[in-house]
Amino acid sequence: MYRNGCIIIAFLVLLTLPAWAWSHQDVWLRNEQGDRITATLNSVDPYSPKKTCGACHSYSTITSGYHFQQGFDVMKDGYDAGKPWILSPGMFGAWLPTAAAGRLAAKNNSSERQIDLSTYDWIGAGKVSAKHRIKNPSCGSCHPGGGPMEFGRDARGRADGSKTHVTGEAANPGALDGDYSSRFTPDGKSAFRQSGVVEADCMICHSPGYRLEERSEQLYRRNYRWAASAGAGLGKVSGAVFTYRNPSAGPGQPGYEAGVWNLSKRPVVSYHWSNRGLFTADGRMKGSLIKKSVSSKSCLQCHAEGEAKNTGTAFSPDSDVHVKAGMTCSDCHPLSGKTKTQRLTHQIAKGKSLISHVRDDLDGQGMKTCIACHSDGQYQITRQGAKRQAGNPQATHARLLAGATFHTYLISCQSCHATSQPLRAMTILDMSAGMEYGYTADNFDGASRAEDYLQAASKPWLPWQTRG
Repeated sequence: MYRNGCIIIAFLVLLTLPAWAWSHQDVWLRNEQGDRITATLNSVDPYSPKKTCGACHSYSTITSGYHFQQGFDVMKDGYDAGKPWILSPGMFGAWLPTAAAGRLAAKNNSSERQIDLSTYDWIGAGKVSAKHRIKNPSCGSCHPGGGPMEFGRDARGRADGSKTHVTGEAANPGALDGDYSSRFTPDGKSAFRQSGVVEADCMICHSPGYRLEERSEQLYRRNYRWAASAGAGLGKVSGAVFTYRNPSAGPGQPGYEAGVWNLSKRPVVSYHWSNRGLFTADGRMKGSLIKKSVSSKSCLQCHAEGEAKNTGTAFSPDSDVHVKAGMTCSDCHPLSGKTKTQRLTHQIAKGKSLISHVRDDLDGQGMKTCIACHSDGQYQITRQGAKRQAGNPQATHARLLAGATFHTYLISCQSCHATSQPLRAMTILDMSAGMEYGYTADNFDGASRAEDYLQAASKPWLPWQTRG
């Protein structure tokens, strides 16, 4: 009788657990060979997200999403005959000066003058120093890995998933190869064998405590395969493939790019094995570090500066009614797809921008819209802390704007409800000196660093077309 009573009580407890009480199992870290990493086995190896997470999850399916591919899956040399510098419709291959000044090289080149950034340099040619107020991130610093950071291109400049950059480099490509040359290495060739590749890092989105800046620091040291271990905060990386000689030299200053290349001694990881918040007693990574849902904080690691720079948007309760109502980025930008299999491809629903054009063919797919939630009854958020319903503005509109016609198919709701922006944003981009220099939308002040645009404007600014 006592035993049956315990079973019933346990069952009732399970029934009363909230839906958000999901937990991930503890995980054995694995290296690039798929071998376990413990305090006594392979203890200094960087962990491989592909071999660790991919042991249970379909890595190839997940990394087919555009956040990982960024145009790599549809790129080719000559993608746009009228604009030969455009190699794809995504961040990898297109040139978006408001996002990054550097331009990816084609696979095939006839002169060094055609090569700005090879893939090797696209990933890691950056420099950041908070002490010296230098922030010149590489393109790879806001890319989650996989896709072009893991695999190379074939002879036509198309994605080739049959070989990683390490194996592609080993085939001794030509000196002007768009993947395997470098403007920075001593011999002008990439060093993927020493740096490794950057696999898709699940923890960037699924671990709330992720340290993106520490990951980026490893990329700038050309420690590509070590970036995930540092970003997840699992240990300290010692050693570097590349070290800047003068950390205080900023863009345009003498010695800015100069440094020392170490192509013989491999960096090592010192894992925090004794930290029970990270590892179990037997050496498995704690499953509690991994969250099924993705927080806005995770998204804004990459998107906050870009949105501030391009639109002046601030994602805070003081300036955004949806944030104030407890909504997150993924409430409007969920995984696109009607079935679990479709959603597993991690095509994150995207909106439309008139400023930056990235995979415009995917605009709106799976996106939650103002009309859908506020008028068509498609609001379905049941998460604790979120509003239970989205108010329908029809009655208010009818009272305040009697007889008005709302052609929302042509003019967005934001046209009336988001008429001024709280952050400074960029309105003019000047690259005449060979480096990025912007002017803010609020007062046309000069801005040379990404965080300059994150500062609050003296007062919310209006689009220039409306100014007197």
